[in-house]
Amino acid sequence: MPVKFISGLFSLGSGLSLGKEGPSIHMAAALAQFFVDKFKLTTKYANAVISAGAGAGLAAAFNTPLSGIIFVIEEMNRKFRFSVSAIKCVLVACIMSTVISRAIMGNPPAIRVETFSSVPQNTLWLFMVLGIIFGYFGLLFNKSLIKVANFFSEGSKKRYWTLVIIVCIIFGIGVVLSPNAVGGGYIVIANTLDYNLSIKMLLVLFVLRFAGVIFSYGTGVTGGIFAPMIALGTVFGLAYGLSVEQLFPQYNIEPGVFAVAGMSALFTATVGAPLTGIVLVMEMTWNFHLLLPLMITCFSASMLTYIHHQKPIYDTLLRRTISNERKQQAKEKNERNQKPTPNTSGQTISKEEI
Repeated sequence: MPVKFISGLFSLGSGLSLGKEGPSIHMAAALAQFFVDKFKLTTKYANAVISAGAGAGLAAAFNTPLSGIIFVIEEMNRKFRFSVSAIKCVLVACIMSTVISRAIMGNPPAIRVETFSSVPQNTLWLFMVLGIIFGYFGLLFNKSLIKVANFFSEGSKKRYWTLVIIVCIIFGIGVVLSPNAVGGGYIVIANTLDYNLSIKMLLVLFVLRFAGVIFSYGTGVTGGIFAPMIALGTVFGLAYGLSVEQLFPQYNIEPGVFAVAGMSALFTATVGAPLTGIVLVMEMTWNFHLLLPLMITCFSASMLTYIHHQKPIYDTLLRRTISNERKQQAKEKNERNQKPTPNTSGQTISKEEI
């Protein structure tokens, strides 16, 4: 855990398009695992404690206690064993982590954005279209992330570190030339919501950030994709909102509403957790009046990814990690079998020859 903490500080401080939330969840779960081992808890209680740790990490990172609870129930449903005591454990952990976080950091919204009123009924179809668009972005994001991660991991260590250095140099140049366009995403979100960028510039920023997030995560350094995905959703959501404002002026709807909807849509399409995406964004922005538009956007994105049989990104990454570990174990076993063994005549023969 200390290694992940220190490496996370370096990777986040370097300007890479990675977030702190993923490592926070991992470290909180690792801390919970430490106590499980320390007190030798049974499998029944160990599952609840580790799940509670993961939820508490999310709750503290985003200042969103309810999202931490829903995240455990929705995203970790295959590992989480539902029981009254387990739910209480998760509830207490998320509440306490948020209380401590607010005592230290205060209680501002995680994302400062205008509080919008509810939208007209005749504009809801626009959120369905936005959700479908983000569904396709989610498909592209997940496939690209895995391909880039595989590209980095293939070959020798020298090749890997060469690629990592190249990516870091590119982002270092980005920090010098445009510091507000790199990093985890919160500065990008703030600048985007100031309405200072045109539709064209927003689309260019979206494409660059999209590639930046994928290559940053592909390096394998410590960092998450929660905040970067929310930033991507904000950028394209606002571009979509400004386009709607020009094409349908009769609706008189704020473009920022679509930016908020976009925050939850890409998260949903990528992670496969619509309920978490909806509640997370409402808690982060304090826009509770936008529940219906967020629901329409997220479930449209979720249904499209379901139709295309897309697995949630973290499930895919887990399967990839397990597969790589098995390949590495098989490679090491094969190397041991090929190791020469001395015979009585002083010559050496391989184990295969034996």
